[in-house]
Amino acid sequence: MTPKTHFGQRCKERGIHSVDGDELGRTLRKAIMEGRDDLVEKVFPLNEATTLWRFRVSEGVFYTPVGNEGLWPRTVMTQEQIKRYRDNRKAFKSKKLLKGE
Repeated sequence: MTPKTHFGQRCKERGIHSVDGDELGRTLRKAIMEGRDDLVEKVFPLNEATTLWRFRVSEGVFYTPVGNEGLWPRTVMTQEQIKRYRDNRKAFKSKKLLKGE
């Protein structure tokens, strides 16, 4: 079955095959709305509008940025992608500030 959503497409591309990606997105949204900590875990805010959530499927642990307004999962990220994100964020914070003349 071809995914209908961006989230579903990313599930397929990132190796989640045990569940339908589109259905997984709807299930995660419902779990977040209902506060189901047994299914999803809030990791940290990415910015004012988006929070990163962690979930587990039979293929492993994955992450999804979720908009704080509609609570829809936006994409799927692997643990390696999250590690790269955090490393790059740390490296960027250590750079010097630009100063105008």
